[in-house]
Amino acid sequence: MNRIYIICVSLLLTRLVTFSQEPDPYVADPNPAREIPGMALIWSDEFNTDGKPDPKNWKYERGFVRNEELQWYQPDNVNCRDGLLVIEGKQEQVVNPNYLEGSTDWKRNRQYANYTSSSIISQGLQQFQYGRFEIRARIDTTMGSWPAIWTKGINGKWPYCGEIDIMEFYRDKVSGIRTKPILLANVAWGHATYSWGAWNTQKVALTYFTAKDPDWCEKFHVWRMDWTADSIKLYLDDELLNTTPVDKTKNPDGYVPQEPHRQKHFILLNLAIGANGGNPVASDYPIKYEVDYVRVYQPIPNAVQEEKENKSRIFPNPFADFLVVDTEDEIQNISIYTVTGQLLFQQNSLPERKLNLSELESGYYIIRLKFYDGYELVRQIIKK
Repeated sequence: MNRIYIICVSLLLTRLVTFSQEPDPYVADPNPAREIPGMALIWSDEFNTDGKPDPKNWKYERGFVRNEELQWYQPDNVNCRDGLLVIEGKQEQVVNPNYLEGSTDWKRNRQYANYTSSSIISQGLQQFQYGRFEIRARIDTTMGSWPAIWTKGINGKWPYCGEIDIMEFYRDKVSGIRTKPILLANVAWGHATYSWGAWNTQKVALTYFTAKDPDWCEKFHVWRMDWTADSIKLYLDDELLNTTPVDKTKNPDGYVPQEPHRQKHFILLNLAIGANGGNPVASDYPIKYEVDYVRVYQPIPNAVQEEKENKSRIFPNPFADFLVVDTEDEIQNISIYTVTGQLLFQQNSLPERKLNLSELESGYYIIRLKFYDGYELVRQIIKK
């Protein structure tokens, strides 16, 4: 016999979630995270709170960091405003406190940095193994700009930790000078001989995109990674750019970890200046790199999809005040989340079997049902 739960608990919510609308490619997308069949949103940062990036999600890289780039990384150059994370590259001079006259170390032989920017990383805070990563961003394609969306493995030194470049924009060399603007989708791991690692790289000229859309550089675009134990697929606006078999990305014998792309990775968002980005001297400043959101989805287990989907109904959906759960199996726990993953309500039993959602703001939410057999059912619900 099916058990029918009419769930009723009062929730006081202040966050308004608007109904879905076609996003304007020139501004932040106001819509909640989209529902993907067979997948659940496990984490996101929508950058909707003005100020500094959320310290629960991000920390800062500082100073000269890599690739003999020209910028000095500092927290001052990144802020959230108007629903966007904004990193600004500036032409300004700062003193290098690590300067050592005569040093052969590029991080120490520069007395000043003539540019500043920011790099934020989720290391130790938000780390993931597999899933779908979606990042909506707008990049500045001026000379000298080198923005990136990438991940690194949590164990091992680079490149043996593994690297996935969901997006890089910089300049390729023409006659020895970096002038050709390109977008890259890369995967890297350790190499027995080359200290800079082994790479599966796909380069696409910026003109490939601007020929199809002359306003491409003024618009936001969605970079995506579909990462499983078997493959890494990198997309730009749903166009597949790079496919890498994970079993081809093993480190040489004796290096740890052996399989860098079968471990957790953290996320990096940064704007470098110069180096591969080209000569930045004549560019207009600030250079802006804007990120609308970062979202991570993971698959719902097949057993839940196939068995629980067939046995369970949640209705009406959309609903006005009450929600009904019709299932053959007994529910152990019920939770309701915002689309960004914030837990709003959780209950281990349903004695009243009624959940009054009349005070819920109109919009989209996630309901998660946990059954006594260990399976879970995750659905998006819509309040009228």
